Amino acid sequence: MSIEIHQTDDIEACRDLRRTVFIGEQGVSEEEEIDDLDPVSIHVLATVDGVPKATARILIKGDTAKIGRVCVLKDQRGTGLGAALMRKTIEVCKTQEGVKRSMLGAQMYAIPFYEKLGYRAYGPIFLDAEIEHRDMELDL
Repeated sequence: MSIEIHQTDDIEACRDLRRTVFIGEQGVSEEEEIDDLDPVSIHVLATVDGVPKATARILIKGDTAKIGRVCVLKDQRGTGLGAALMRKTIEVCKTQEGVKRSMLGAQMYAIPFYEKLGYRAYGPIFLDAEIEHRDMELDL
């Protein structure tokens, strides 16, 4: 099994993964999922044996790298691919000039996953696409 995780310009491969997870599994509408931030974001793609299996995107705003649209296909959950994707995504954030912190909005069930990567939850629970989330941050 060959795993590769890298920055990509293949936004469609990333969107296909997000459609499967967020639209297909979680019931998010296409209008909420596919937005105008993709062209101005950095995309990270994980492949297994050349097949896209996980993705995340990074939006730089001042000294903050906002990570979003993190998803892993069902057949790869629990394998460590999601953690590897996040480690690479954090590494990419650290290479961005002037960026001092990373933040993300985590679905409530995923908070322990992000805590293992060093993120801290802060602020109130909020709804995004009718799903409860909480903001999390990591100093870089």
